[in-house]
Amino acid sequence: MVFSSLSPFPTMTPVCDMGKGEVVGVGGKFVFCLTILSLCAETLLCFVELMSLIVSTDRYLKQNWIYFSGSFYYISTTEKSWQDSRIDCWGRGADLIIIGSKEENFQKRVWIGLSDRQIEGRWIWLDGSALRKSFWYPGEPNNDGDREDCAEMKFFNKENSWNDAPCTNKYFWICEKKTGV
Repeated sequence: MVFSSLSPFPTMTPVCDMGKGEVVGVGGKFVFCLTILSLCAETLLCFVELMSLIVSTDRYLKQNWIYFSGSFYYISTTEKSWQDSRIDCWGRGADLIIIGSKEENFQKRVWIGLSDRQIEGRWIWLDGSALRKSFWYPGEPNNDGDREDCAEMKFFNKENSWNDAPCTNKYFWICEKKTGV
């Protein structure tokens, strides 16, 4: 994988991703992996699904989304509260990022889709899934001042970067749209 100076995520080179049969966008152009085409050659339905994926991929790339590991990511250029960041993501057909691996941790202070707003100390992702793998900074979450219910990436360390913060603070954010591939 190659890292771009503009993106915190590895960029995909214009080749098939280790034979997984992914369609990868690079600069608005697409490379069709032979594995997808050979799997899809038999059915029209698969062809229609493939064309739909290509159209949606092209649309996201033209709107400055970044593709990484089965999802598209939009990185904000302004700061908003956690809830206003989430509303912005909804307007883009996405939601705040759900971190599934340390590779998705980002070296910029941003909101992520994790909170304990419903029950203090019970951290839940926006899709309702429980927090299984975490990357909290040592001593976090600490609910400082009994007012920190939203999670942010704050510390520039892929292993220990998360912090709990007041949801009204204004930070950048990352939207995530899963491709379903």
